[in-house]
Amino acid sequence: MITVLSWGFGVESTAILVRWLLEPETLPCSLDELIVLSAQTGDEYEDTRQDAETYILPILRRYGVRLVQVARHGHLESDGITVLSDTREPYRLHIEGDYKLSDELRAAGTVPQFGGEHICSLKFKAFPLEFWLREHLSTPYSHAFGYSAEEPKRVAKCQAAEAKRMAFGFNIDEHKRVARARQYDTPSRESIFPLVEWGWTRADCITMVETE
Repeated sequence: MITVLSWGFGVESTAILVRWLLEPETLPCSLDELIVLSAQTGDEYEDTRQDAETYILPILRRYGVRLVQVARHGHLESDGITVLSDTREPYRLHIEGDYKLSDELRAAGTVPQFGGEHICSLKFKAFPLEFWLREHLSTPYSHAFGYSAEEPKRVAKCQAAEAKRMAFGFNIDEHKRVARARQYDTPSRESIFPLVEWGWTRADCITMVETE
């Protein structure tokens, strides 16, 4: 079964990726079935680009892993997304994105939210990822998230959101919600949390990345 890893460039998802490639017995699929999927907000740090291009992208090229980088194309969801790169030989991390989060914030005269529901994250990360998955995967797949063993609440929230989204499409008494949900229909998806399965904390992830 295809496995998709949401790579957000942080230490947790990077540790999963590195371990899967350097310890292949931990990889839940074949290398040909692994897709590393990233959403670019257009405002990533330059040192993130340098580190990824120096240490991580060479590993992806060595093992022929498919890296897909996507970005939101405009303010409206109807604007769709831009596929910045889709290759098994990645050399660049496209931190420039397309329609930038900073453009959105500047136009709205606001700043990123750090409490409550992270609307910016949903619009600039979740939306382009979900859009690409709907367009390109028509068979069941596993979707790996980089939540550590110290984050049970985030795991539960992710699972609840998944269940809620799936339930919308089957609520026959709420036609408007059904119609809206159909815009977000996805293939059958199983969320997996490798770090939780391994019992890894953030400290374990840092050790893995720094050691390798």
